[in-house]
Formats: sequence, C-alpha cells, structure tokens
Amino acid sequence: MDTNEALQALLQEYRQVESEIAAMEEERQSLRARIVEVMTAADKDHVSLTVGNEPLFLVLEKRLEITYNENLLRERLGDKYIDILDPDPRKLRRYPPEMRDTLTPFLDQIGSPSRDRIRDAIERGDVQQSAFEGAFEKTRKTILYVKKRPPPGDR
Repeated sequence: MDTNEALQALLQEYRQVESEIAAMEEERQSLRARIVEVMTAADKDHVSLTVGNEPLFLVLEKRLEITYNENLLRERLGDKYIDILDPDPRKLRRYPPEMRDTLTPFLDQIGSPSRDRIRDAIERGDVQQSAFEGAFEKTRKTILYVKKRPPPGDR
C-alpha cells in the first residue's frame, strides 16, 4: 500500500469516527434536554444519585441573559454609545481583557453593551434610561451541570 492509499484508508476511518462522535453528541444533547425536562417537571434544581456505583450530582441553573440591539442603541445614543461598551470576549477571543484602555477607540467594533456600564451611565445622567426601551431582549437560559463531586456544602 502506498502513502496515498494508507492516508486515504486512515482518513476514511477518521471521518467515520468524526461522524460517530457527532451522532453521540447529538444523543448526549437530547438526553440533557430530557433530564432538564424531568427536573423542571419535578421542580428540582439539584439532585444527587448513584449510577453504576458512581455518585453523580445534577445542578440546574437558570440564568437571565440579555441581548442588546446594538445597531438601535448605536443610533439612539450616538457618541455616548461607546460609554456603555465593554470588550466582548466573543468578539475579542484573540485579545486579553486588560487591553480595554488600548482598545477603547475600537470598542464600537469589538465591544458589547455592559449592564454595569449602562447602569453607571444612567446614574451619572450621561444617557437616558428611555434610550434602552425596546433595545434589548431578556432570555431565560437553563444550564444543566452533571458533576462527579458534590456541590460545596452538600458533603
């Protein structure tokens, strides 16, 4: 078998494994969703169980996420828009957060509204609270943690 044939055979097997992993991840996500449904229906936010002699702890955390309409806020706030921005890790994966001062001139492109900075700007009177009406969306997000060790305080 020459090099190309060997590589083709290995890559075919590799792609098969990738396909199996994707299917398993899909099944894992489906199981997680069903666990969340069962825990929610039972009004439980944490459960301790032993499965196959292994203690497992399920923790259901509900978070409030806010998504801002950045274009609308940029339009409404004009030059004040930059005052409510903080670097957004999703936009800045390549840059360390300590670079805020250096990046301030670029926050309009790489920043996202920060709840703390918005609150501060409103309290200072720099921007009006009405500018934010209808410019964000609140979403409740449920996160399931499956842990092998008990949460602090549950030992």
